[in-house]
Amino acid sequence: AEAKLLAPTLVDYKVALVTSVLHMPRAKDLFNAQGVEVITAATDYHNFAVLPWHKQLVPNAQALHVVTQYSHEVVGKAWISMRRWIDPEAL
Repeated sequence: AEAKLLAPTLVDYKVALVTSVLHMPRAKDLFNAQGVEVITAATDYHNFAVLPWHKQLVPNAQALHVVTQYSHEVVGKAWISMRRWIDPEAL
């Protein structure tokens, strides 16, 4: 929705898109679909590999949060694909 609303004012400018690394592909796709080329500036990286190997096997709240964010993006991409299949002008 934001991409469609902002596109008329942003289409002739260089735009930095700042969002979570997990959300970046979907956000970039939505802006590109509106004709807005973006320079990506991803944030909120998660690197569980820096933890000792034995702690990587133990579930924790941060890992659950990241999995939830990832799942949200998978569902969002599927929703966009379905909407575009039904109505190519929708998003």
